[in-house]
Amino acid sequence: MTLSYDPKARRPTTGIGSDPTAVRISLLGPVRAWSVDGEVELGSAQRKAVLAVLALQAGHSVSKSELVDALWGDEPPASAWGSIYTHISGLRASLEPHRARRSEGTLLISVGAGYCLMLPGDAVDVSHFQRLRDEARTCRNNRDTLGELAALETALELWRGDALHGTPGPFAARQRARLAELKLDAVERRARVLLNAGRPHLLIDDLHELTRRHPLREGLHGLLMQALYLTGRRQAAIGVFQRLRGATVESLGTEPGGSLTTVHDKIVRDDPALRWTVDGVPGMTRPIPLVTKTLRPTTRRLIGRVSEIAAVRTAVTSVTRGTGGVLWLEGEQGIGKTAVLNEALADVRGCQLARVTADEFGQVVPLRALVDGLDVTRLSPDPRRASLAGTVRRVELSTTAQDSSGTVAAVDGVLALVRQLCEDGPLVLVVDQLHWVDPVSLHVLRRLATETTAMPLLLVVALRPVPRRQEIDRTRAVLRQHGQVITLGPLADAQVDDLVTALAGATPGPALLELSRQAAGNPWLVEVLVEYMTSSGTLVPQDHQVDLKACSPPPNHCTIVDVIEDHMQTVPKHIRDLLGWASLCGDGFTLDEIAAALMLPAHEVSTMVADAVTGGYLVVSGDEFSLRHKMIQRAFYGRYASAIRGSLHRQLAEAWIAIGRPPERVAQQLMLVPIDNGSWLNHWLTENAAALSVRAPRLASTLLGRLVSSDAISSTRKDSLSALLVKPTVWCEDTSDFTRDLLAWYWGGQWEEALTALTAVRLTHGTAALICAHRGEPDEALATLEAVGREADQRESAVARAASALVAEQRGEPVAAYDVLVGLLDDESVPADDCARWLPWLVRLAVDQERESAALRAIAVADSLPEQRATALHCRALLAQDPEAVLVASGEYRRAGWEFAYAQAAEDASVLLVAQEQPEKAAEALDAAVQCFTQVRARWDVRRAFLRFDRAADHV
Repeated sequence: MTLSYDPKARRPTTGIGSDPTAVRISLLGPVRAWSVDGEVELGSAQRKAVLAVLALQAGHSVSKSELVDALWGDEPPASAWGSIYTHISGLRASLEPHRARRSEGTLLISVGAGYCLMLPGDAVDVSHFQRLRDEARTCRNNRDTLGELAALETALELWRGDALHGTPGPFAARQRARLAELKLDAVERRARVLLNAGRPHLLIDDLHELTRRHPLREGLHGLLMQALYLTGRRQAAIGVFQRLRGATVESLGTEPGGSLTTVHDKIVRDDPALRWTVDGVPGMTRPIPLVTKTLRPTTRRLIGRVSEIAAVRTAVTSVTRGTGGVLWLEGEQGIGKTAVLNEALADVRGCQLARVTADEFGQVVPLRALVDGLDVTRLSPDPRRASLAGTVRRVELSTTAQDSSGTVAAVDGVLALVRQLCEDGPLVLVVDQLHWVDPVSLHVLRRLATETTAMPLLLVVALRPVPRRQEIDRTRAVLRQHGQVITLGPLADAQVDDLVTALAGATPGPALLELSRQAAGNPWLVEVLVEYMTSSGTLVPQDHQVDLKACSPPPNHCTIVDVIEDHMQTVPKHIRDLLGWASLCGDGFTLDEIAAALMLPAHEVSTMVADAVTGGYLVVSGDEFSLRHKMIQRAFYGRYASAIRGSLHRQLAEAWIAIGRPPERVAQQLMLVPIDNGSWLNHWLTENAAALSVRAPRLASTLLGRLVSSDAISSTRKDSLSALLVKPTVWCEDTSDFTRDLLAWYWGGQWEEALTALTAVRLTHGTAALICAHRGEPDEALATLEAVGREADQRESAVARAASALVAEQRGEPVAAYDVLVGLLDDESVPADDCARWLPWLVRLAVDQERESAALRAIAVADSLPEQRATALHCRALLAQDPEAVLVASGEYRRAGWEFAYAQAAEDASVLLVAQEQPEKAAEALDAAVQCFTQVRARWDVRRAFLRFDRAADHV
């Protein structure tokens, strides 16, 4: 089937806005409304929720009790009925501003004990969306492919984000889920149409994003697998299935469904049934080239390879003057060898150019590389090439090609052809990816290298250090004797910065530069990273720069992993296996450790490690090795489902125990193992607790706390294990260090780790009181504070006072909370850096109470601490009421790992944004904050965030 159409040329009638006086309601995104005068200001989120209930039941009466249930469910406040009346009055004023005072109006009318929104169905985009879905179904039944696709395209264009985005209440939540399911159904139907029409390349980006958001939806994964397969990315398609299988086994305890498994099996065996007829050419099975989003024109200059390009051009100039030679270009995968050749050979003049890029499938075909590079075919107009093609063809069909007289004749023929071409004029013969070249071609290249001094022949070869083959080593020894060696190393940091600037089209911000460092100077990995972030909208302009979106985490999308996995498929399997285990070892490993993981003799693994170091995948530091590329480490580690990772980490721990590795190394692996076998961990901890508590006390405490808090062992055994680490002294008897670690967990959003450590060491601490207060348990927080008493050190004292300030704010005493926090500034015994994290909170209270001098003092303290740049920015932004600056600060918090500080800043930004009438950005920031608060069960913070947001909205 062929398909050629302009998506805008044929559209079903919209039905929206046909009456110029009509009001239009949009629910497929943030709740919005328009009248003949333009967009209508709707007010607070709850008011929008009331409108959404009425709009989804337009033309029907909705009772007040139904509205109350829709907004608050089973726990309405005492003021619920009054609030409904207030919201209805506000909506009437907004939707019918010219209505006479105290008149009933014609749009939002009272009906008995309820209200009715008098709108035609298509005035609400949800109804219009449903009508278009029905129209698409009719077109499909009538085999009208263009009509079906046009209706689905139009239906999906109505969406501007999640339905009822930012709208509170159980009714909105239910409708959001229902509409999301309908949208996914439309997306899947559109994808099937495009797949059947031979246009899979139009789907891949969207399907990648959808499968990330819906990791268990088999329909989307099946479509993505087929789209990837049909665009030539078979391994990536198989990887999609493997990740889905891991997710379903882990989350549901079941295998993927039969239909998806069937698709996977067909992809694995290259089933012809998956192929299609493209553009009316029957039987065509070649995949359509993958179309990706272009970042910038490909004519951008090559970064950081000036000397290498100059060396290639100098050699070319020499051969045009009659002097032959050899250039050996070597470097790790993705380092830019091909890019250097492309740039250097782009405008070759005065010589012949023959070039070939070998692949791993050509290794078994004698002379394949040179035959392709020299354009030796039976259809060649050059009789020398046409004659040689017949000889080579007979060698390909021979079962003893290496030893037959035919092979000797073919080799002599290729050598003769090159000599004849050099008689015609200077020849540059380029062989890229030499590591995949067949042995017979390598033999010819070695012989040609010895003749470059006698004829105008320049041999240029490019290769990776791995895979290592005997033929390659022999060829290296010969060619390097006759020419120049160019080794491409990683780009310097400044060159990476230039590359990121060229790719992003603007000066990169600090977060983007920091993230690009994970590529360890590999330009291909930098390009993969920036391309994904640009195409996915993760990069946004900020202060004359381009940087990561402030309210978004750094990208970790499966597209990047897929591309890296595809790229790594050409790496030898033994090195891929090594890198997979290396990704599980953490920041580094010894030769003995990786040998134990692979269950191979150390001398065998030594060779593998040497190859990986030579290939640029590992770096050496003393006796330890580590993965050089953080992105590749994440890609390998991400291949394993979470449940499988736990088993592999335990396997590593057991292997390291068997070879006598120190207990702290074993403990690092056990930190990532689920507590599902208490007896095994119990036994190991009992034997190693003493040594572990001295050498790695934090690990010991956390491991013990996890075991004690689990159900894996008896209560009697829990008591005896708890006694192994008493109120210690495990932190070298310095509770100040312990408090520092607890605060790191607190601000990083790792509250369970903090509480587990406190449980294990039987210590009462202000951090526990602070967490209790955030979780809406003020009485328990006060009891904990009383137990802490006067024994707290200075750092813990700051934490305890912050907890008491939080309890005061919860009790409706903001002045008391302010006084406590100001007291931290006045107390010279508390170091400035210990109270720094609480300064944005103090500034917020000071602004609310119009105490500018205290806010300025807090900003001065934050500015005096270089490591508190984000805190200082947050404080200044709150005083200036600048939401964009608060968002920048929130992004810096997140990149530093301070997840809870990020959430607090996102909350502050949402309040400022809604006050400045930016409801969509405000709702996005509020959602980000609430999501983080919910993850740590900070119930009080969730309530405060919604309360502050609604108050700000009501004052707009």
